[in-house]
Amino acid sequence: IVNYGKVGPVIDSAYFPNTVSSYYWSSSPVAHNINHAWMVDFYAGYDDDYFSSGKGDNLYVRLVRSDQ
Repeated sequence: IVNYGKVGPVIDSAYFPNTVSSYYWSSSPVAHNINHAWMVDFYAGYDDDYFSSGKGDNLYVRLVRSDQ
């Protein structure tokens, strides 16, 4: 859902209004560290698996579903 044609936030605000340019949790766990999950930075548009306290960090969430 990242749109690299946008800047801060890098998301189509017509489909995802009120998105804050910040970090959001994903539902994907990190294979090499069960205490971490992937996150997406909607300011710069990259993903990462590191935060200081892992899943204990307070980040935003964006609810999405896969196509069925």
